[in-house]
Amino acid sequence: LIAPEGWIVSGENTALYTGGLHQGEKYNGLPVFMLQKASDVAGFATIMQAISAEPYIGKRIRFCGHLKTQSVTGSATIWMRADDIGGKTVAFNNLEEAEENGSLKGTNEWLKREVVLDIPEQALVLNFGFYLSGRGEAYYSGFNFEIVDETVPLTIMQRKSAPINLTFAAA
Repeated sequence: LIAPEGWIVSGENTALYTGGLHQGEKYNGLPVFMLQKASDVAGFATIMQAISAEPYIGKRIRFCGHLKTQSVTGSATIWMRADDIGGKTVAFNNLEEAEENGSLKGTNEWLKREVVLDIPEQALVLNFGFYLSGRGEAYYSGFNFEIVDETVPLTIMQRKSAPINLTFAAA
């Protein structure tokens, strides 16, 4: 698993994943990064960046990109997180809880995904990237990271209104 310049590999059981720039595929003329996993052993691999939050404090940030999947059993998505000086998460979304335009499963042609967060004053580090959990192939391209104004809606994690399945009766 080889990350492009400026990106790093992280995750759990990343040795089970292969990936890198896909020489045979382009998206709108842009390079494509491919992540692949054949094993059913649990884990995920993320290709990410960690940058200073200082220039973005008090601003709304949009991280977006295009994804394509083949037989993904877990999830393929983009994500963004702001951490404070102690490493505590102060803003986060990975589209896993989204009812619409969320993470990808199965087989999908190219789709745009975006995460929009307000960066709070206590943020020290902004982390963002893309990942694959489970088996399958995921392709990523056409990323953009930008400051947007208040007219761009935040990406809100969907929350249940009440606890569910507290007795584990639904399997």
